[in-house]
Amino acid sequence: MKDFNKIRIKLLIGIIFLILSVISFVGGISLFFFGIFSGIYAFFILGPVLLFAGAAFIIGKEEELKSLYKDYLVAYELKKGFTLISYLSKGRFGDAKIKGSELVEMCDSFGAEDYIKAEYEGIRFEQLDFMVQKKVDIPGRYHIHTVYLNLFKGTFLSFSMSKRIDGFIYIYSKGFKRKNSDIIRLERYKSGYEDFDKQFVVYGSDEKTVYGFLNTKAMDRLLSLHTHFKSIAFCIRNNSVYVIYKKQSHDTFDPDSMLKRFSYSKEIEIIRRDIDDMKLIIRSF
Repeated sequence: MKDFNKIRIKLLIGIIFLILSVISFVGGISLFFFGIFSGIYAFFILGPVLLFAGAAFIIGKEEELKSLYKDYLVAYELKKGFTLISYLSKGRFGDAKIKGSELVEMCDSFGAEDYIKAEYEGIRFEQLDFMVQKKVDIPGRYHIHTVYLNLFKGTFLSFSMSKRIDGFIYIYSKGFKRKNSDIIRLERYKSGYEDFDKQFVVYGSDEKTVYGFLNTKAMDRLLSLHTHFKSIAFCIRNNSVYVIYKKQSHDTFDPDSMLKRFSYSKEIEIIRRDIDDMKLIIRSF
């Protein structure tokens, strides 16, 4: 991955130029306030030059790094881990399935990447990294500036299980942020399994459905999953399973760092762990 490190070096050079441009501006302003005018113009000329040089090195490099990483390393490892694989690192992805799961409170905007559709041990599944966003219009002098605030970031996974239930169950780890407000108005159930109730809250259509699904074996599997993730939520409806999870340390299928020297073996290990997490969730059901 020599190309990866070449791009990374350009990114680092750009950052250094930007830091030096800030130092130049600060130096010029400091000289002005202390009444030292000799050479002051050099600072104010050097600052913009360094600023533009830094921008020239940086613009587009982060996106180039991510594309190289995903289109080669991630795509290759996914093909080794799954069959009938379709992978799109970026594109226009709809939010219909995430809305349909009713697990997370949506807002007026949505972003997504890393769409995966594949098969694992005969089970078809889909996965997508997504962001719930709020669109904010900031009035400017000549036009309105639009920015998008990230309210929630997570990974959405959906698949079918062999067992079918008649109603529905929603299970949230207690660290899960932005629960769907409609769901939390439903009847809440306690399993009576102390370790499970400490980590999860459960909502469901009826008592029979909830307790029919939450046997000790199922709860132990969900507890095992909980240890792998920062937060996780499940919707089980009929024979469909919808999962939203957040990693402990990084976004799924993203490089460990844009600035550190690229380690092929380390990045492959991280990608394989992400793939193993997907497999673990599917196997748990």
